[in-house]
Amino acid sequence: MAATDTFVPTEYEWLLLRFNADQAARASEIEQQARARASARAPLKVLDLGAGAGANLLYLAPRLPATDQAWVLVDRDAALVERVRTCFDRMSAKVAAAVADDLVSFGDQRVTYQARTGDFLAATDPIWEQPWDLVVANAVFDMLSREQVDAFFALAAERWAGRRPTLYFTINLDHQLRFIPAHPDDDQVRAMFHGHMRRQQYYGRALGPDSAEAVTDLARVHGFTVTSGSSPWRIPADAGAMLHANLDFIERAADEMITDGADGIDRDPFARWLSARRESIERAELSLEVGHRDLLIEWP
Repeated sequence: MAATDTFVPTEYEWLLLRFNADQAARASEIEQQARARASARAPLKVLDLGAGAGANLLYLAPRLPATDQAWVLVDRDAALVERVRTCFDRMSAKVAAAVADDLVSFGDQRVTYQARTGDFLAATDPIWEQPWDLVVANAVFDMLSREQVDAFFALAAERWAGRRPTLYFTINLDHQLRFIPAHPDDDQVRAMFHGHMRRQQYYGRALGPDSAEAVTDLARVHGFTVTSGSSPWRIPADAGAMLHANLDFIERAADEMITDGADGIDRDPFARWLSARRESIERAELSLEVGHRDLLIEWP
């Protein structure tokens, strides 16, 4: 059962697919509250955690009320950080942006940005000594352990108590993974995939589909208030590329679990399930819902 070779048939296709899915999924009521909390300070200082190639800025910056914004994008992956400018260039037409050096303009909005390699979980990272108005993260916390998220909120409560920035964390996984129509083996595949997401990493056990619940609980433990809203991906039957991309993730997870000898997943039944699902996509007969929650985290 070899993984397919079509996960990213062209450069940035997954970025574009994900951008569109996230844009459609975001909880509008939580986004409106985040916009209302955005400071009138000029410039608005925004920190993007686990920023990847910068898609969160392209989505959120033009929707914030401030016409003058200064963003810092931090990610541990230096290769992604190096691709931020290229990402902005590739996506500029889609989001009606003009890109020049370290400036992205959306009409009369001017957004300066700095993209750098860093570890926002490290107490020595410069982000903890800088004043922020808004701290954002998109689809980040499912890759962290409960201990890491706990340590993050402990640092935030201590280091950012003076400025008290609003924290706006979007597309946090919950437990929903629903194929429509259902298949008798869906439950087994779902359990396998979620188990793979929760597998032990070098830093601990990843939160995976428990991330929305865990981030909410740990923020409250450290004295923050949390407002949440549902933000599921609803991938329709005519979105074949996105559906195949999600099956690619599941296939790779199954390959790793089978190779590691994990219980509860057998090669042949999974291969039959996968083949049936891919055939359904080609006939435009399969849709998918992936559950997330958006979180607005504030100071008491």
